[in-house]
Amino acid sequence: MIAVTQHTAFADGPDAATQAQQHAKKAPHTPFRQDSVGAVFAMTNATAGNEIVVYSRASDGTLTRLNRSVRTRGLGIGVDTDTQGPLRLSSDNRFLYAVNPGSDNITVFEVDGTRLKFLQIVEAGDQPLSLTIFGDLLYVLNGSVAGNGIRGFRIAPDGTLMPLPDSFRALSSPIAVPGEVRFSPDGQVILVPQKTTNILLTPENAIDAFTIGMDGYASAMPIRNASFGLRPFSLAFRDDGKVVVVEAFNAAPNLSAASSYQLNPDGTMMVVSGSVPNGQTDTCWVVITNDGRFAFVANFGSGTISSYSVA
Repeated sequence: MIAVTQHTAFADGPDAATQAQQHAKKAPHTPFRQDSVGAVFAMTNATAGNEIVVYSRASDGTLTRLNRSVRTRGLGIGVDTDTQGPLRLSSDNRFLYAVNPGSDNITVFEVDGTRLKFLQIVEAGDQPLSLTIFGDLLYVLNGSVAGNGIRGFRIAPDGTLMPLPDSFRALSSPIAVPGEVRFSPDGQVILVPQKTTNILLTPENAIDAFTIGMDGYASAMPIRNASFGLRPFSLAFRDDGKVVVVEAFNAAPNLSAASSYQLNPDGTMMVVSGSVPNGQTDTCWVVITNDGRFAFVANFGSGTISSYSVA
């Protein structure tokens, strides 16, 4: 179950891509910090040329923007992607994958500390908006209303992507306006929350689930699971298969919430806690702490962050 603790803190409204764009205008370019222990990468999503903005991370968590940005060699769409997961690091932090929704491709970089080396740009279907990785599989979410769905790639040892032929799978609704694509912790299922209500389908508000075969291909048709709350936007998994889904409730003031589910191996989902409110507006993004005890959600409309305990 989840229980709201409702702490709030400052948060920029847009996703990481637009946050980077905003902070890039405000923060001075500085040299590499000597106490840096890590790196943070964000994306501008600029129409004139998408770029990765690089920050060094100090041991106390402080971020410092470095005096370089790296071109993806693709195009953004000029606004936030309205999804979670347009940038993904490989599990070993050796490779960075970035969507270019304005040019319909994915860029692959090799990561060396705060340094990025361009490796590849590969076609990725109509308007790639979100990425998910498990093992040597990467799936991309195509968010165009002309054909929303998912498609797969194999990740080579050198980090480059090889398309899985004929791997595109349509979502259960042609007007889904999906918010994210995400592998389950065991890699057996992919979930895609749908942000729009389709009154012609049952259930009207849904989270699609694709089961993944031994060959890496998703099932031909998804299971259309009912979302407990309105406008499920994005989600995060705990290692035991429990998943927290944030619900924007069509940006209605102070009505945002989060629900938790148990995901079964066949892709069906059972509600654990339904629509636990946080009193905020337009909740869009969620992350679960490494120990699985807490979920933090970003509230776009309120400019706040809410925290939930996860039992």
